[in-house]
Amino acid sequence: MKQRYNLPDTDSEGFSELLKLESFMDKIEWLIPYRYLIKVRASLLNKCAYCLNMHSKEALEKGVSSEKLNTLKDWKHSVIFDELEKTILEFTDHFTLVSQHEFDEELFQKGRKYFDNKQIAQLVMAIGMINLWNRVVISSGIE
Repeated sequence: MKQRYNLPDTDSEGFSELLKLESFMDKIEWLIPYRYLIKVRASLLNKCAYCLNMHSKEALEKGVSSEKLNTLKDWKHSVIFDELEKTILEFTDHFTLVSQHEFDEELFQKGRKYFDNKQIAQLVMAIGMINLWNRVVISSGIE
């Protein structure tokens, strides 16, 4: 497929602002160990091959095990993720596929077991960020 547009060339200011937001998200200390699980899982759900490839490589470089990455497709039935990771992945699935169901109040309350309101907001922003990147990449035709 031919690339439809190149965001940095098409809207350099918008691209620059996205990079600033990404940089901000990278500085949220508690979230750092989980960012790649979120990025890879959302990219799987969104079928964004470019992002999936890029973030899987980055995850391996940052120390995420290949076993965890390979198990993300069926994380709900895996024993290698702890309860915190499973909650993060459940949030990722829920908010990536938010148009397919009602808001899950039980999930939100489950999140409160691990996170305060600020951390929940940060988690949802991280999920939203990768979903935004997936959509930009898919719509632009990057391969």
